[in-house]
Amino acid sequence: MATLSPEVVDKIREANKKDYKAQAVFFLNAAWHNITETQREEVYQMSLEFPKYDHEKGSNGTELNMTQSFALLQKLSKTMTALELKAQLRKVDIDANGEMALLEYLIFAFNQDATKVALAPQGSATPEEQAKLEAAEANMKALSKLFDELLAAQLSVEQLKAEAQVIAAEIKAQEDAKAALIAKLEATSTDQTIGIVKRNMAVQELAQAKNEDPLPLRKAKLTQDAVVRKLEKAVALAAEKTKDAEAALKKAEEEFEQLKATCSGIAHGSIWMLERDIKEKKRYLPQSRQ
Repeated sequence: MATLSPEVVDKIREANKKDYKAQAVFFLNAAWHNITETQREEVYQMSLEFPKYDHEKGSNGTELNMTQSFALLQKLSKTMTALELKAQLRKVDIDANGEMALLEYLIFAFNQDATKVALAPQGSATPEEQAKLEAAEANMKALSKLFDELLAAQLSVEQLKAEAQVIAAEIKAQEDAKAALIAKLEATSTDQTIGIVKRNMAVQELAQAKNEDPLPLRKAKLTQDAVVRKLEKAVALAAEKTKDAEAALKKAEEEFEQLKATCSGIAHGSIWMLERDIKEKKRYLPQSRQ
């Protein structure tokens, strides 16, 4: 990489202080005409990937430390050795602080001119348009929180369904074992080839088997009842979260369309990211409601 001017390094360093999504927007705005739609989608996916490796700040983070960076680079370049990974991180790390910001990675990954990216205009929005954009981005963060809650509720439902299936299988196994025991005892109780004492014992055991479930089966049924109650609550919560998410998403879509139609000074990347976020959220709603 060519030597960068202090001005460019300072601008990159300042942009690196933004969260991962904002860094992706910064890059999209700067490189909009130099990358394809497929590459824009790759930028979006990386804005989702970086927070997964930022175990402390998540989506609110700004840079990955060396360990986190190595883990991500290793995933993206599986054949690289440790020395090669270190060399790649040095190339990516424009501000030489030993950490990897998403913006730095994107400049490197898409072979963009760091000076041009740093100095490119971020749109020509008026103060009023910029205020509307920032409001829309803030609303999108709030919407993301709602969808995080929805995903958590959906996951809880799926986990409880899986647990219920395991318990149902256990109950069936216990009931099959009980039925097999009853059949055996019935056969024994009427078997004239064995002594009366054994037949009478079989009669007593048969009556007990018919009148009372064995302890493992009783426990399994109690567990099933508890799981069913939890599942009913989880399904109700997921339905409530879905309703909230749908209403918020509908409002966000309406506000986005108004923003796109009335704020021509907002940069392409900013608009694209908002629209892509809305599309992503729709994936987690029932198909009939998308």
